[in-house]
Amino acid sequence: MKYPFEDPYADVFLSSNPLDMHDYYYISPRPIQENSFYYQVNRTGIEAQLPTVFSIKRSAASARCCEIFCILSGEGKLNYRGKQYHLKENQIVLLSDKEEHSYNTIPENPMGNTWIEFYGADSHRIMQHLINHFGPIVEGTVFRTVCAKITAIQQNFMMKDAYQPALDMYDILLTLLNYEQEHIREVITDVRDKFPLVETYIDGHLSQEISNQELAHLCKISLPYFLKRFKAYYHITPQEYIMRRRIVKSKYALVRTEQSIDSIAEALGFCNTSHFIRRFKLQEKMTPAQYRRTYRF
Repeated sequence: MKYPFEDPYADVFLSSNPLDMHDYYYISPRPIQENSFYYQVNRTGIEAQLPTVFSIKRSAASARCCEIFCILSGEGKLNYRGKQYHLKENQIVLLSDKEEHSYNTIPENPMGNTWIEFYGADSHRIMQHLINHFGPIVEGTVFRTVCAKITAIQQNFMMKDAYQPALDMYDILLTLLNYEQEHIREVITDVRDKFPLVETYIDGHLSQEISNQELAHLCKISLPYFLKRFKAYYHITPQEYIMRRRIVKSKYALVRTEQSIDSIAEALGFCNTSHFIRRFKLQEKMTPAQYRRTYRF
């Protein structure tokens, strides 16, 4: 049985036990002032385990604050920017304000998390930047650091009546921004190390259609980032590289084998013989037949 409850911070809030789920919960006594020059914490809390039924849905209008939550245990699902993500232990979830989203716990293994909801200063711009780089999920060594910093803010709210969290909130965002730079350096190194594998894969599949997505998947990175790093390294696009490799292989076949031009075109994945001749001439300034007569020995 699912129970809907009123919640001023969500369009839909479903929970089987909303009254005492929090091990700690703080809500600011001040109304949200979106144009605040300082970072402001609207709410923060920690739950060792959420109710077995727990679901939040927010529209762009009701998502008035940014949110960061660290998953301490359990599993859940997140719907964000048209995609669904599986949530699990040791993940940081980033949600920007002014963007619709929904998330829920998995009843068989409810999540435990610590979280903070904030706004003001340049929080929107920084969160958008982080999400555009990482997506809404961040994993790695930064998890424990961010958890500890959120916990420190919660402790300050418990112990200090006039606590102002702006600097501590900025410290969390700065930690994520610094981790982004470390992540970029790691990925650049990893991708370059995998380019020989990409070259081998291309040479082994020239007879087939090779998509950019296949190559990005081979490197285990996003397609946009793969395209950016590939072009920076080779100074051409992956598809231009593939075409050049087909031409190189065709030149060998023309000079060293008895294969017909039709057979070479088919074996190297050209759409048809006319396509092969056109692309060959564009690169070599002569037709395959002329190249064979000129260089065959």
